[in-house]
Amino acid sequence: MKKSLLALALLAAATLGGAAHAAPALDNFYAGAGLDYSHYRLSDKTAFGIKAGDVGATIYGGYQFNPHVAAEIGYARLGDIEQRDGVGFAQNSMLSASVLGFAPSYRGVTAFGRLGIADTASEVEGRRFHRNAPLFGVGAEYKLNATFALRTELQYVPNFGDSRADLYNLSAGIKASF
Repeated sequence: MKKSLLALALLAAATLGGAAHAAPALDNFYAGAGLDYSHYRLSDKTAFGIKAGDVGATIYGGYQFNPHVAAEIGYARLGDIEQRDGVGFAQNSMLSASVLGFAPSYRGVTAFGRLGIADTASEVEGRRFHRNAPLFGVGAEYKLNATFALRTELQYVPNFGDSRADLYNLSAGIKASF
């Protein structure tokens, strides 16, 4: 009985050791933050229009499967759209999940494309509107060292929120791999 328990314990230790060794490296995970400028191309220019763009912020995290593919989630506070009379405005945000495709690096610069889905939210006078919409993006990263990179990107979301505006979001920030 003791021999079979010892054999089972050795087998479990060998299996767990192999599984731990086969686990992905932690440097495949990354996180980042940036500042945004959002511009809304409005379909109804009579109701909105004084301020159809604003500064916001983005945070994101992801996992790089290989040098060419990553999965990423993010949250962006996109700023406000003011009504023409200046009385009301919409506060906008976006939660997204995307797949990123990376081109080969050249001198530390890597171009990428994004395809994902965005849960867009607009809050107007205390009422919150949600809409799921496709998310497209193109951008570039410049690798500063093994841990940090600078990133800039242009994202496009058609039919954003309740206003059915098209969103163009330009962001610049820093990414950390760990």
